[in-house]
Amino acid sequence: MLAEWRVLDGIAAHSPTAARTKCRLPGFPDVLAFAKAMVNPGRHRDLPRDSSAGRFHYRDGGHDSHRARIGSRFSLTTVLFLLPAAYGACCAAVLGVLALLKWTLLGRFRPFVRPLWSTFVWRLEFVNALYEFLATPLALEALQGTPMLPWYLRLLGARIGRRVYIHTTGFLEFDLIEIGDRAALNDDCIMQTHLFEDRVLKGAAVRIGADCEVGADSVVLYESVMEDGSRLGAVSLLMKGERLPAGTVWAGSPAAWQHQAAAEAPALPDKRWKAAAD
Repeated sequence: MLAEWRVLDGIAAHSPTAARTKCRLPGFPDVLAFAKAMVNPGRHRDLPRDSSAGRFHYRDGGHDSHRARIGSRFSLTTVLFLLPAAYGACCAAVLGVLALLKWTLLGRFRPFVRPLWSTFVWRLEFVNALYEFLATPLALEALQGTPMLPWYLRLLGARIGRRVYIHTTGFLEFDLIEIGDRAALNDDCIMQTHLFEDRVLKGAAVRIGADCEVGADSVVLYESVMEDGSRLGAVSLLMKGERLPAGTVWAGSPAAWQHQAAAEAPALPDKRWKAAAD
């Protein structure tokens, strides 16, 4: 019996001792005490028995030394500094891979008509899925409203002018997008450069002129043009093939003419503007 008990003790604690065969909890079967250790031997492998109190004492020296080694290598300041750097590196890697896949699998977009069941549509949906469900929530949403988002869209093929405000990621075929200088694309508006019609995918360009404004949650369909200074109100739909005259304001779904845009002061640098005013 003593030999069997030493075998059980060795399985549970990996270090059989005579004290463990003698020290027993009063009224508590030894089999249950060591069965608990056998269920999770890693936690109880270093639990010596107290002969006076009959209790296990937890000693986690291995884990403490491991944590001490990690703490000596990485301080809190170092971790706080490395986490943003690591996140930024991951975001840059994802955006770089997306740009590489776009140019490798699709090349430069031109107006197209393709059947639904074609490899072109599969490749297009694959790249769009990476753009919409990976790159956008991971990195591009944080870049909305900053100059870095237009820079990245230019990398994907979009033609974007200077001093453009973009607070949306609603783009599909990037090469079919043309945005003029000082245009403003507000929250979550969409440049819809393709549609499925009778199981046929049709795509064409969208042109937003200089000083134009697209309202929040509005949709601009393909083959439409907004001439310089025109405006599309919030939650509006500009139908396919329509053209908004320069200096006009449109709103609604579908968009309807509202009024002429109010004249604004020309966008000149401060010094020249003050000189002209004098």
